[in-house]
Amino acid sequence: MHLSLNSSRTLSSQDFQLEDAYEAWKKSEIQDLSQLMLAIIQSNPELAKSTTGPAAMKSSPLAPNDDVDTSVPIDQSFDLGSLNLNNSPRESVSDDTAFTYIPPEPRAYYRAVLRKALDNDLFQDDEAEGVDGPEIQLLSKQSTDVLNELALRWRIPQPSRMTLFLDVVREKFDRQEITLDMLDAAFMYVKTPTAEVKKANRMSQMTPSVVFDASRWTVSDYSLQQQCLSSIHDALLRELFELLQHCYEPKPPSIGSVMYILETHVYDDPLFAKTPEDLDEFTVALHDALKQKAREAYNGMLSKHVPEDAESWEFYHVIQLGKAVVTLADKIQKRYRKNP
Repeated sequence: MHLSLNSSRTLSSQDFQLEDAYEAWKKSEIQDLSQLMLAIIQSNPELAKSTTGPAAMKSSPLAPNDDVDTSVPIDQSFDLGSLNLNNSPRESVSDDTAFTYIPPEPRAYYRAVLRKALDNDLFQDDEAEGVDGPEIQLLSKQSTDVLNELALRWRIPQPSRMTLFLDVVREKFDRQEITLDMLDAAFMYVKTPTAEVKKANRMSQMTPSVVFDASRWTVSDYSLQQQCLSSIHDALLRELFELLQHCYEPKPPSIGSVMYILETHVYDDPLFAKTPEDLDEFTVALHDALKQKAREAYNGMLSKHVPEDAESWEFYHVIQLGKAVVTLADKIQKRYRKNP
């Protein structure tokens, strides 16, 4: 009903950049809701014997059609029927219809649950540290199942789930609560939905081409994705800056992980809004910092190979200093040869 009325309870055409994107979402949403309600009736036929009023008889979304898969069972593993939201802010809206399963701000509530789930799963991983796994798993199967169930009931589109997940990861990376490897795993999780996610979204009509086509996202999701990429980019540049301050040390750190994420997940994303000109400030700052570090490294070699007393200087000392400089330069070149 609210889809037809274009009410504030659902997404509207104003939430999308393109009108055809809204129409595609609306069609998919109607199909999804029809499947969901049909599955509920199949699981509890008694519900079909009662209606909420004449309007329900005139326009029933449960009529079978070619777009509805009647073989889809409803997942009854979550019993939300006992929830009482009589005091919910939704009741203040001039509409007597009660939305038992949908909170007043679905995106905000979903993000809060997602953050708690990720906190818990990361803590569990810390507790189990030392147990080698095949790959990094940020969210457990249990958490994934809960989040998928909430997204299904609260009508959170798949692109929104992706951007909200990346936003939570962005926050944790800014706070240094996750590693570079975890950040890479998060990007891969967003780009390649797991088998569990695909199974949980079995009722959705959204195709991968729609899910990953940013032009069909809501304005909020589009903007949030850009903000996440920009924030993660800045954090990665800070990480890169710090790592390169140690490039003249005996065991310089690798910058491979940072560069991989920047090139693969940030710069290759069409929603990344910054231009090469925006990086000029970072380039200048890094150049000045490395000049200072190089000066310090040279002074250290000078003190080691050339005596302070000028009367003790020999040409041999100059040769030794030159060899030390060339050795360090070769070592740095070899260390960062594959990194721009």
